[in-house]
Amino acid sequence: MAARTGWIWALAILAVVCASTVAQQQTVEGRIAFPEGTVASDWRVAVAADAAPILTDALAAEAAAPREDGAFAVDLPDGRPWYLLTFYRGRLAGDVAVLRDSLSSSPPEDLAVEPPSPREQLLVRLTDLATEPLDAPGVVHLYNGYGEVASAPTDGADITFDALPAGPYAAWFEPENPQVLSAPTATFEVEPGAGAQVLEWPVGPACTIAGAVRLRGGDPADGWTVAVRSGTRPDGVPRSAAYARGAQRCYWETVCGDAGRFELPGLAAGEVSLDFRQPGTDYAYHTVEGIIVSADSHYDLGVVTLPEASWSYPFDGESLTGWRPSYVTGQREVYVVDGQLVLAQGADMTGVVGDVAVPSMNYEITLEAMRVAGGDFFCGMTFPVEESAISLVMGGWGGGVTGLSSLNGADASENETSQWVNYANQRWYRVRVEVTENLIQVWLDGKRIIHVNTEGRHVGVRLEMERCRPFGFATWRTTGAIRDLRVRPLAVP
Repeated sequence: MAARTGWIWALAILAVVCASTVAQQQTVEGRIAFPEGTVASDWRVAVAADAAPILTDALAAEAAAPREDGAFAVDLPDGRPWYLLTFYRGRLAGDVAVLRDSLSSSPPEDLAVEPPSPREQLLVRLTDLATEPLDAPGVVHLYNGYGEVASAPTDGADITFDALPAGPYAAWFEPENPQVLSAPTATFEVEPGAGAQVLEWPVGPACTIAGAVRLRGGDPADGWTVAVRSGTRPDGVPRSAAYARGAQRCYWETVCGDAGRFELPGLAAGEVSLDFRQPGTDYAYHTVEGIIVSADSHYDLGVVTLPEASWSYPFDGESLTGWRPSYVTGQREVYVVDGQLVLAQGADMTGVVGDVAVPSMNYEITLEAMRVAGGDFFCGMTFPVEESAISLVMGGWGGGVTGLSSLNGADASENETSQWVNYANQRWYRVRVEVTENLIQVWLDGKRIIHVNTEGRHVGVRLEMERCRPFGFATWRTTGAIRDLRVRPLAVP
């Protein structure tokens, strides 16, 4: 009898739970304002319960189709923030909107969606340095924040890409003959509106770097790859195209031959950083930075002897091994998606802390960061400084304040490191931090933005970041993503 009564109670509880779950299923109705020149069949609307799908455009195929008058209805998942996404012809269009940022928020009523007008055509016009049309075989690859959007061969005429959602993009020209032409990359904004937008893109003659690579014991590094530094790894597309997605100015790679000799063509004039990868691996072992090459030149790098201390990768790009939530106020989920560490928008924060070995002095950290959705800081990186720690804040205090928190108790909005950067959502930014004796330096996309002497000053973190010590990341009411996280010790002079 007691057992039977127990089963009855269990079934009753299950019924209540199921009824509660059903009751919590909510549908929100809204209306999308179709930009001029587009029709209902071009558009889809979807809601994501977490941050993971929006990094891959994975919802596009399952998104809801609006009616001819723009009306739509979407089911809201329970228990998490809601991200509203619009897709134009299968591509994410406009910013990602957050419909709810706390469990107590109510569903929005009469939801209005006004995506920016897509660009009817993007014309990529390749020229030489004298702005004359460039008639040379090759391929132009076009990327957004999530991967390759399209590619097209060159034939001396304008390359046309149709129906692109407005927003930040990157491109790479892959010449058929990198011995003659450089392989530059470009970042630009596709502006909303009808008609054609023209990207004038000068391509200069190729620069070449030659040299030899030796292992620590002096043996030649035959079979090693020498490549322009990139923040990504191959993901199903041709190897060079995958790496070019994360390169800043140009991209090419080659393999060391006999005696570890290499010749790397296809370089654009300016500053180049080279990665050295072991055979069969996608991770850089060593990097040589700050090589300056001139147009149509041949630069002899000499012999590069690989050091004993290589890059370490605290985040493996595949799992959260070595990482745990920091349980800051308003903590939300942390995901791994396509090689990226994703921190979902919190109420107010989401944080993650690494149980990984990081030096406390004389070391370098590099990474790439993206603000996926939201409007505040998307990369609050806390890192060790001797016995203490400090945080680099990117995009705080309304979306642009960048600096170190804290120096003598003054945070990134108050001390001399404070500056405003106009960050774009869904665009990757490369960050480099060096910590040496009495000095912290920070570079953003290759430009040094912070150079601060810490001698005799108190280095610390704000109270909100204490749970991210000694090494971790946090966001504020924003979804952020991190990739290509590397750490290495620096040689002491």
